[in-house]
Amino acid sequence: MLVLVVTRYRLFKTSGKNTPPALKLATISAVILFALGGLFDSQWALKFYPVVINLSLAAVFLYSLYKPPAVITLIAQLKEKATPSMLSYTTKVTQVWSGFFLINASVAAWTIFYQQGQYWLIYNGFLSYLLCGLLFAIEWIVRIQYKKRHETEVNP
Repeated sequence: MLVLVVTRYRLFKTSGKNTPPALKLATISAVILFALGGLFDSQWALKFYPVVINLSLAAVFLYSLYKPPAVITLIAQLKEKATPSMLSYTTKVTQVWSGFFLINASVAAWTIFYQQGQYWLIYNGFLSYLLCGLLFAIEWIVRIQYKKRHETEVNP
């Protein structure tokens, strides 16, 4: 797993693009957790990986709200021109994802300790991905409706 994380980071780094802060933070966090897990022969450090990744993503998303443009705004601007309503909408979506990552990190941490970690695999290996996909699908549906309502702003 550690090899995959470092390889992903190196591939991105050699592509000539600026490495996103989230990737840097997640890579450093993963390396530290895997090193601690290996040094102390402990599953605890490895079980904290989902917690750290979610907190890293939350930190990047929240920081982008403090120091715009918001992460979702940057992604949206890859496909379409920024409008005032789009900026407002993408800021709200960034807030929602920030909240999701914080809640997801909290639940992931809880699963480590509750019932001696029996629910860790179920939540972190399945349910958290299902919830992430559900939030993405809901946002996609809301985005389609939002675009229909604000079409005149883009195409007067």
